[in-house]
Amino acid sequence: MSESENRIFKKIKNDIEKDELDKDVNDRMFSAFATKFRIGYVVVFAAIFVLSVLLIWCVIEFYNAENLYDRIFWGIHFAVVLTLQAFTKLWFWLEMNRVSVLRNIKRLELEISLAKEQTGRC
Repeated sequence: MSESENRIFKKIKNDIEKDELDKDVNDRMFSAFATKFRIGYVVVFAAIFVLSVLLIWCVIEFYNAENLYDRIFWGIHFAVVLTLQAFTKLWFWLEMNRVSVLRNIKRLELEISLAKEQTGRC
């Protein structure tokens, strides 16, 4: 193996030893926060929390509305905020899945390189 291949091999091996198989959803979520896009995930997680508070506020205002027009107004706002929250959560779950897939690809690369090394083929 060349010097660059050895460095890549060692980096992959260290990443895999650091990140063992995901055990549950919480581990997957926290492993997403350990990537380079950490600040973006924190912002999205904060947005999900803010949207949850807005949902509760829309429900309270909907039930406290005096007339039909106010109920329609708050009902539409509830539907819009609920949709935004659903899309934000879906994006976050897809990102968690992407991080998990990338980790598994690294693991497979390591196994392939180990198999090549054991057989002596290039």
